[in-house]
Amino acid sequence: MFKFKVFTDKGSWLIEAESVNDAFRKALWFCWRDGEDFHHMESDSIVRGLKYHLCAEDKYGIYKVAIG
Repeated sequence: MFKFKVFTDKGSWLIEAESVNDAFRKALWFCWRDGEDFHHMESDSIVRGLKYHLCAEDKYGIYKVAIG
C-alpha cells in the first residue's frame, strides 16, 4: 500500500492505495462525496516530490484540468 496526500480547495488529507490509479479513483470519489474540488496528489512512497495532476490532451497539447 502506498500513501498519498490529496490537496483540495478545502485543505488536504491522506489516503492509502494499491496504485496511482487506485489513489485517483479514491481521491475523486471522496472529493465528489464531500463536495470538494480536487487539485493534485503527492506521494513520497513512490518518488519524493512527485505531484499527480489530472490532464487532458487535444490537438494543441496537454494541459491541466480543473475538477469542480
